[in-house]
Amino acid sequence: RVTKFADFRLNHFAILSVLFLIHKLSAGISSAERKPLGIGARGSSHPHLLSPPDTSRTHIMRKYLDIPLTLIVGLALTVAMLWPLDAPPPAPEGSDKLVHLIAFAALAFPLARTGRLGLLSVFIGASAFGGAIELIQPMFNRSADVNDWIADTVGVIIGIGCGLLYRRLRKR
Repeated sequence: RVTKFADFRLNHFAILSVLFLIHKLSAGISSAERKPLGIGARGSSHPHLLSPPDTSRTHIMRKYLDIPLTLIVGLALTVAMLWPLDAPPPAPEGSDKLVHLIAFAALAFPLARTGRLGLLSVFIGASAFGGAIELIQPMFNRSADVNDWIADTVGVIIGIGCGLLYRRLRKR
């Protein structure tokens, strides 16, 4: 019984760790773009040592982090969702679907945020990844569930929606 709970905590810890990593990377990039007010800030004709470097490098970093972040999330999801279990972990009803929804929203968000690969390909790829995970799970002593795949797909839609919202707010 203890190992079931430990497996449950390990899977959810892995997913939450990846979400925290994405949050920290995104926060670090957006905070690096802010210009300090005061000496050397906007409107100053003389650059100052306290002025941030050219933000074009930050823009490139932000633009090209989408694929590595998606690969990291995909790897974490693969490990977490294929980790062999003896029995389903004790959890409140519906919490598994919520975890699937959040995890696949995190998977789709970086690519939808930049739009480099196209939203339809992000939707099809992430949804197919969720379906493939569900089909492979029985080989790892896990149960395949169509409702998990539906939660994955809804999560992908939410992740794409959040990515589009981020882009819209970022333009302002």
